[in-house]
Amino acid sequence: MNPLRLASILFILIVLTFAMPIFWRAVATTEPTTHEAIQPMADSASTLKKADPATQARVSESYGKLPLSFEANQGQTDERVKFLSRGPGAIACF
Repeated sequence: MNPLRLASILFILIVLTFAMPIFWRAVATTEPTTHEAIQPMADSASTLKKADPATQARVSESYGKLPLSFEANQGQTDERVKFLSRGPGAIACF
């Protein structure tokens, strides 16, 4: 796989990792009154099509090669962080 593409995928994963707590905090502070709040997501999910076998194999193979490693927080960062992952120019904290 192209190193630039792999770096792009890793960057997206890191951005999503940092965006998820913000999203969950926003969701936790709002109380939907009906199930209508999740209906648009269900509608868009039904329009997704399954990837062909060649694409599935390529994605599975690439996923296993992602350069991810995690380390336990032993005082390197804030005490609320349990694990962290270091990448080129970024640190993801969990």
